[in-house]
Amino acid sequence: GIWAPCLSHADGLFYLIYTDVKYWKRDPYKIAYNYLVTAPAIEGPWSEPVFLNSSGFDPSLFHDDDGRKWFVNMLWDHRKQNNRFAGILLQEFCPQTRKLIGPVKNIFLGTERALVEGPHLYKRNGWYYLLTAEGGTEYAHAATLARSRNLEG
Repeated sequence: GIWAPCLSHADGLFYLIYTDVKYWKRDPYKIAYNYLVTAPAIEGPWSEPVFLNSSGFDPSLFHDDDGRKWFVNMLWDHRKQNNRFAGILLQEFCPQTRKLIGPVKNIFLGTERALVEGPHLYKRNGWYYLLTAEGGTEYAHAATLARSRNLEG
């Protein structure tokens, strides 16, 4: 199903990024396909979905004040010996080609609460803020805010 859609607006265009998760109860793997649709108005018409990546879920798009756009999502590592919630990935998004470009960087592994997900980037007064959810969806659930003068932390 569809997980964690994120709506943003920049340069006269609405951007909706979301994950289509395929999961089978008897199978330990989640397959997460991240897509983008755009529209000139919130009512549409909306573009056809554009596939971006399948490295994890909870994507969002950050529009920096220098005009560049950055895609973030949590890294899902399905291997049994690894932490399934393996950090927050950052990659540049090119609006002209509607593709992710350049290197992929793991910018945040989370805190001791673990299970880092749901990343959103913001910028205020020269500081970048990375807001994430951690600790799962039960009692230990929390919001974590990291800040840096550098986009990559």
